[in-house]
Amino acid sequence: MKMSEARRKFVEGRRRKHNKRRRTKSDLTQEKKRAARETQEYETFWRNLRGVQRQTGCSTQTLKEVVAVVHGKHASKKVTSKVDSFLAKSGGAKVLKLNGCVHCDKHVFLPSSAADFCPKCGGARYNEKNLPNEFCLYFPLEPQLEKLLRLPSFRHLLGHEYRRVSNPDFMTDVFDSPIWKKIMGEPTPFLSRILLQLCVDAIPAFARKHSLSLKPVVSMILSLPPLLRAQASNMLLLMLIPARLKGQSAKKYYDFAATYELNRLHTDGVYGVRVVTFGSTLDTPGRAELLNMQVRRARCESA
Repeated sequence: MKMSEARRKFVEGRRRKHNKRRRTKSDLTQEKKRAARETQEYETFWRNLRGVQRQTGCSTQTLKEVVAVVHGKHASKKVTSKVDSFLAKSGGAKVLKLNGCVHCDKHVFLPSSAADFCPKCGGARYNEKNLPNEFCLYFPLEPQLEKLLRLPSFRHLLGHEYRRVSNPDFMTDVFDSPIWKKIMGEPTPFLSRILLQLCVDAIPAFARKHSLSLKPVVSMILSLPPLLRAQASNMLLLMLIPARLKGQSAKKYYDFAATYELNRLHTDGVYGVRVVTFGSTLDTPGRAELLNMQVRRARCESA
């Protein structure tokens, strides 16, 4: 009996679908290997792009545009999140979203704190929209330093003070200054202490004038050689404080940093190395912020 044209097309379609489903085990294995290889190549590519971003300061959106041009598709959020999490973990990067009390400006809530009211003044932590009245991003130094101090090459660089050529009659570096010798003492052949210079200043968040401003609190590792210590890639970010906070409103976060880990790093150290923090500012308003001082300007005119 001869099949009709419609019946024949139906049977051929079912046969094609059946053959498509009958993939052998080796075919499935090859497909999985190919997909895993493509994913690994994509992860390596995104990791390299993050390195370029660190050197050039370009935005994440720029990296995504590069991925779209090279791969012909948008960046995979699953893969990029995996790579970013790995990089953050390997670098010891952690972030704490702190909430400050806006009523007394003397207490800072940790993310782990379940308190809704300030223990010092009883002020509310959240507003009527159940959002924190104030927040600050804090990046603990201890895990960052621990990861760095585990690197033999980095510890070798920190020993520059002991290995360098010096002359007692000349001051050629910060190591020769009286204040350094008073605070740090004489260098030793084994790494026992390092000094961090903490500095803060307000900058535009997106490198554009009249845009959102914030105040990054950054630590320069003065124990590194001069050519390396001033590079942004070798500095440690401690906090991102909203630029609108002044006086005691900002000072409570510096006090928190001291009590949370800076005092402990000074006495106990991390990974066998004592960490001394030295605060400095580039101008009088910065000093006034760190110490909660009032700045007064006056002009003297000669008679």
